[in-house]
Amino acid sequence: GALDTVYWQEVRNGLGVKGYCFGPEMGMAEVYSARYADSDRDIGFVKYAWGGKTIYDHFLSPTSVAQGLGNTSVAQQFDDGEDAANCALGFWNTLKTVRKAVAKAKAAGYEKVNILAMCWMQGENDATTPASVPVYDKLLANFIADIRFYLENDNLPFVIGQIKTPDDVAGQAEVIEMQKKVVAADPLCSLVDTSDLSMKHDDAWHYDYLSMLTLGKRFAEAAIELTK
Repeated sequence: GALDTVYWQEVRNGLGVKGYCFGPEMGMAEVYSARYADSDRDIGFVKYAWGGKTIYDHFLSPTSVAQGLGNTSVAQQFDDGEDAANCALGFWNTLKTVRKAVAKAKAAGYEKVNILAMCWMQGENDATTPASVPVYDKLLANFIADIRFYLENDNLPFVIGQIKTPDDVAGQAEVIEMQKKVVAADPLCSLVDTSDLSMKHDDAWHYDYLSMLTLGKRFAEAAIELTK
């Protein structure tokens, strides 16, 4: 399966699905490399991406399913002997990607692996989904709570990237307010501002390379602040 391809390697350009792109990990690596330059600690980034998807459908977490929130018709009962959850595929794959990455790090000789924080850049397509907008805060809060539960870390910090969509997307302002609402209610959450970042000249949905680097740096700086 797709998750069998989880592996560790040095951060570099070309780790995107198209083979010539990169995500926030590049900027994050720069910040963490400087912070731990004189340390014997190794820092890794576990990356899971599924483009163009909503939390309402594709990342629906078990608590949201139990509460009847979101498109519960897409939920499946997963059980691999390690975890069991009634959720959407995106939530399950996120969880299992982290699990497999940690297992591979330990197999490589790392006796102790700490998950420092989770960074979440998602919600643009929920802004275009009218049914999702009014419940986005509940869906996101449940996602965070469920990830913490399954990873057995009630204090896992979450850094949320403020969505940025083309100006004609009606739900953008509402989803941003929902993001702010979740952060305001959770002292272990932080919201990264993206309002000053620029998009690719031929693509109104994805950041240009300088903004992607900046986004990664802001993610890392916010995560470090939450883990002080």
